[in-house]
Amino acid sequence: MKRVGFVISLVLFSSTMALADFQAGLTAYNSRNFEKAISIWEADAALGDFNAQFNLGALYEQGVDGTPKDLSKAYAWYRLAAAQNVEVANAALGRIKPLLTSGQIEDGNKLAIGVLGRWYRKNIGQNEAEYQKILANREAQQQSRVDAEKRAATQRARQQRTVIAQRDADAKLAIKRQEANRTAAIQVARAQAEAAKSKAYLAGQQKAEEERLAALDADTAKQAQVMTAKERLAELKAKQSGGNSSAVIIASTPTAAPTTPVASTAIAKPVAPQTSSVQQSSTAARSAASSTAPVTRTKLPVRTKGMDAEIVGQILKKAASMPVDTAAAKTEIAAARTDIEALKWSLISAARGKAGAQRMNIILVKTMTDAQITEANRRAAEWIVKRQNRS
Repeated sequence: MKRVGFVISLVLFSSTMALADFQAGLTAYNSRNFEKAISIWEADAALGDFNAQFNLGALYEQGVDGTPKDLSKAYAWYRLAAAQNVEVANAALGRIKPLLTSGQIEDGNKLAIGVLGRWYRKNIGQNEAEYQKILANREAQQQSRVDAEKRAATQRARQQRTVIAQRDADAKLAIKRQEANRTAAIQVARAQAEAAKSKAYLAGQQKAEEERLAALDADTAKQAQVMTAKERLAELKAKQSGGNSSAVIIASTPTAAPTTPVASTAIAKPVAPQTSSVQQSSTAARSAASSTAPVTRTKLPVRTKGMDAEIVGQILKKAASMPVDTAAAKTEIAAARTDIEALKWSLISAARGKAGAQRMNIILVKTMTDAQITEANRRAAEWIVKRQNRS
């Protein structure tokens, strides 16, 4: 083979043999027992044989069966031989160095330094096995430190991940709590605003109602005072003139031709017009009336030049429009005593011809039930009857 011949020519070129074992390695090489040859030459090269060193460089540069090409090892053995002034080794370094990477050169230098170390330890008598044991222990300790540092780094990383996860969870929980507090605060604020609004509305309604009732009471009291004064004035005038202001008969017709009654309920006893015969004897007037044909008498509590008969009739009709002695009606009446009294006096004022009373009646009945309106009319009718009877 060309490669084998090249190595042999290099071996032949190195004619000086420093060690006897070199020849045994050459014999193994020529027998194509490359593994044995490399083993013998590496032992010789480690002891400083520059022939073995150069030939090993040549083998690793070209490569042989079972030993692949390795330029880092070739560089290491060439450099060791060159250190012993082997010119062909220097030439070989100049040839392969441009082909090497910085990493390959670094690996070659480490191998060369390792060989020099063994060579040095051999020369000073240091036991190589003990040195390798120390070196192995040192490497084991270094590896142990590296492993411990890796474990510590892994533990720190795990702790950091735990801390970060806890911080993230705490941050999310804080955000949720903040959002819940914000929502609760908004709800409380809304509830407080609604309560304040409702309170203000109720206070306004209460104030308005109080003002309305106060106005009604004042108007009612004023109307009552005015009507009382007028009645007293009328009574004084009647007494001074000797006249009578009692109720008068509105309708008195025979049964054969009755007129439509204004009201169906008699309010006061009929009194004949003021004449001298009536003043002498009311019994005679009744006897004269009974001596005629039977008549139907419908009476209204109307004052002469006083109350409006039509309005009084409406009051009487409404007063009898529904029963007010039921439990439901009594409950409604008890709940609106002030309104009922106000409507009562407003009805009386309307019957007396007060123009504004009609408008007041319309306003008052808007917020009242039928039972309350009926009760107000009943009380107004009762007052009118009492006043007529007293007169």
